[in-house]
Amino acid sequence: MAPRTAAVAAPKRLPDVSGDTIAKATKPEWRTDPTKPIGLSDQRQVPFARDIQWLYCKTLNDYKSENHDLEELARMYVLGEAVMDAMFQEVVIKTIIHLYSDNQETMSLSMIRIIYEGTPGGSPARQLVADICAFQLKPRFKRVKNLDTEKDSEFMKDLIVALLTHRQVGKDTSGPWIDDPDHYSVLKAEGSITEEFPIKDETDMS
Repeated sequence: MAPRTAAVAAPKRLPDVSGDTIAKATKPEWRTDPTKPIGLSDQRQVPFARDIQWLYCKTLNDYKSENHDLEELARMYVLGEAVMDAMFQEVVIKTIIHLYSDNQETMSLSMIRIIYEGTPGGSPARQLVADICAFQLKPRFKRVKNLDTEKDSEFMKDLIVALLTHRQVGKDTSGPWIDDPDHYSVLKAEGSITEEFPIKDETDMS
């Protein structure tokens, strides 16, 4: 049975922006088929559509602190990793930070795995996930029992480091993603100059 495919429509004229996803994905050395498809078979349709939306409109949807929305944002970040679009990753991670600024719910295991399976070691997103989980870990956190020592080993290592780093803070202390959100900046990690970009009020970090 042939794999299911889906098409995402985008204007033919490429947007004149730095870190352009489509321009990078259509480089000659990536083209292996006369029809010149973009090879993202391991990505879901929705995150790619959101990336197109960001490229042309410079906006994201109005996301809420719900597992479904947070997991979609995680997939969007991973897509940005796949197509090397640091600016898209930057706005996505700022949105996640914003949603967790007052979210006391423990991060879903699904979101943790999306980030860890789609990013390399040392990724700002991995550090953010570990820090959030270290702060929100509760004695009755049942998901700990569901962690796989092989599949989730990298997360578990990062979580231990985060727990040791933040173990002495008081319970009323804000998390590092609130006090220093730029610490998780993708652009900063790459040594790029952070540039201003418009975001809808719902996801504005200012």
